[in-house]
Amino acid sequence: MRRLKMPVNILPDLAVSILVVAFLGARLFFVLSHLEEYTPLSWNLLKFWQGGIVLYGGLLGGLLGGYAFCRFKKISFPKFSDPVALGLASGLTLSRLGCFAAGCCYGKPTNLPWGIAFNNPETLARPAHAALHPTQLYSFLIGVGIYFVLLFLRDKKSFDGELLLTYLILTSIGRFFVDCFRAEIHPLYFFSALLVFGVSGVFYVRNKFKLNQGVS
Repeated sequence: MRRLKMPVNILPDLAVSILVVAFLGARLFFVLSHLEEYTPLSWNLLKFWQGGIVLYGGLLGGLLGGYAFCRFKKISFPKFSDPVALGLASGLTLSRLGCFAAGCCYGKPTNLPWGIAFNNPETLARPAHAALHPTQLYSFLIGVGIYFVLLFLRDKKSFDGELLLTYLILTSIGRFFVDCFRAEIHPLYFFSALLVFGVSGVFYVRNKFKLNQGVS
């Protein structure tokens, strides 16, 4: 943001607005995809430490929180979203190493030489002691690639918000690929990825079309 000569004094408030709503969205998506495990008004709804947050719920919630904050402060959401996209890309990419350590977001059984067995009795992976696709590492490597794409585009973007839209499009494509090897994928997760891809793609094409119309 300093490179772009943007004010950074609002970052703490912006971060809180994003993180709080992102966490609520991530937890809500998990509960919605595991309704059979919960009863209305049960304290178990709040026990996130037992496992139970979803990436796309957090992503959509964070976007909503950031957008609401920018509207409240009367600042440009697309302009602020570009530097935030770089932090978002790096942060979510690193979080996949946490998934790998915990064994969550695990893959299907495989005979491929890079299959990994989770042998710790506390692992969330199922079945334990069997070679599984390391889907967490697939997501990590895809995230690293996306991050460097955003770095490359940082000084070449043609409109405000392009980095965020590019991130959302690429991470959705990456999610479609990884989900081919994931175990126990809920339809809500697939629909969320499709929604993010579709909406981001529409906004990206619309902005590019406006630029082309302006040039002509």
